[in-house]
Amino acid sequence: DTTAGTPTGIDLAKALAMMDGKARYLARMVKGGLDALPRGLAEAQHHLAASDWGALEHTAHTLKGSLAALVAKPAAGSARALEEAARRNERTAATTALVALETQTRALLPALEEALRPGGLACESQPGGPTAPEG
Repeated sequence: DTTAGTPTGIDLAKALAMMDGKARYLARMVKGGLDALPRGLAEAQHHLAASDWGALEHTAHTLKGSLAALVAKPAAGSARALEEAARRNERTAATTALVALETQTRALLPALEEALRPGGLACESQPGGPTAPEG
C-alpha cells in the first residue's frame, strides 16, 4: 500500500485509479481532506472528553469515509475502531483508537499537502507520471 513519494498507509495512485484517473477530482478530495481531517480529529477529542458517544460515533464514521476514499487503510481502520468503541461506550478502547487515528492521520497530512503542490494532483496526470495508476 505504498506509492513512490508517499508514506506507508496512503495510496494516492489507487485513489486516482478509483476516480478513473481524474486527477482534478482527486485533488479536490485531497483538499477537502486537508480541511476536514484536523477538524474531525479535534471534534473527536471534544466528544470523547464529553463522553458524547453518539457524536463521537458520527465523527469517527465521517473520518473513516474520508480516509477510505484516500485509500489510507491503516488510518481508516483506526477510525473504524473508534466508531465501534463509541458505539459500545468504551472509553479505553476509544482513547486507544483515537490516539492511533491522530498519529496516523497527522502522518498523512504532509503527503496530502505535497500532492497539491505544482506537478502533483492539481495537474492532469500524465501516463507513467507519479500520480498515474500502475498497469
